[in-house]
Amino acid sequence: MHAAAMNTSSTRIFNIRMGPLAIVGLLALPVLELAAFIAMAGWIGLLPAVGLSTLTSILGVVILRRQGRSFIERLNGRRTAKRPVGDGTMLGLAGLMLALPGFITDAAGLLLLAAPVRHLVRVKLGLPTVPTGPQPKRRRDEVIELERGEWKSID
Repeated sequence: MHAAAMNTSSTRIFNIRMGPLAIVGLLALPVLELAAFIAMAGWIGLLPAVGLSTLTSILGVVILRRQGRSFIERLNGRRTAKRPVGDGTMLGLAGLMLALPGFITDAAGLLLLAAPVRHLVRVKLGLPTVPTGPQPKRRRDEVIELERGEWKSID
């Protein structure tokens, strides 16, 4: 009982401390994005910066569509989970971050596209790092043809 009370109070403290920080972060993000865009435009030029921002937005929409389609197929039972828990959600979040205009969110979205980064996030969040749920069944009539020398008898 005492541990549960401590857990509740520490969660409450965490939520109280994170609330204002999250609000400040969300309010500061547009200003930081604008500053990053101005810096990038100064570095590579205005038109290339606008083009790069447009391309990453298109990439984000493509990723979101693909993840949405994959999610619907899993719901309808036409597809089984081949990736660990949360992987599709993180890929969807990466697509959303890429679709939003701005180079800071683009950088975060590109990082989430990397499998090692998603694995690290899963570990930090305590999520399973291997696929869960039903796995596809192998057909018994699958035959793999091997040439002589590509196999050895273990009898």
